[in-house]
Amino acid sequence: MARKRKRTDADWVEIAQRRVSKGKSDREEWRVWCEDWENMIRLAAFEQTLSNAHSEGREQFSLPTPYNVLHLSRRLLAGPMEMQVVAADDTKQAAEEAEQLEEWLGGFWFRVGRETKRNVKDDLLWWGGVRGRMVLQVCWIGDYDEWNDRRLPIHVRTIDPLNAYLGYNAWGDTTGACHRSRTSASVGS
Repeated sequence: MARKRKRTDADWVEIAQRRVSKGKSDREEWRVWCEDWENMIRLAAFEQTLSNAHSEGREQFSLPTPYNVLHLSRRLLAGPMEMQVVAADDTKQAAEEAEQLEEWLGGFWFRVGRETKRNVKDDLLWWGGVRGRMVLQVCWIGDYDEWNDRRLPIHVRTIDPLNAYLGYNAWGDTTGACHRSRTSASVGS
């Protein structure tokens, strides 16, 4: 039986470069889709002013600018989040556990909003309107914040979908989303 050749540093560099190029090529399709979505939000079809609309005999309550359309969609989807947990089976214990989980989720989202000083749902609606996709980053910070036992050990924040992409392991399986927090990925730059 032949022995396998031991990998050298050059082999590992080549493997890493292949993974990076695969990630970049997979992410490029997503970037094009985000740019198309952002162009739709800009509503390039509506390039006339309010005075032009009045001169043509039409009335407009607000211009269909991206800002107005986005905030209209946020108002339409506004309201409190509703948590509904379905019981795993028809037993009384499962129903009680589902009810407790609903209460926990309500408290969890309240604490997340209070600790981050942001409305996570509004941020999700914003990114959904601007980029066409919503991404949440959920991190366990209990090990890093032992000095402050009053904080929620789970940190949740919204991130720019253009800065998030799927990671892959050595076998090509999806390992979860990765976030490029050090770089800016605004469209047009």
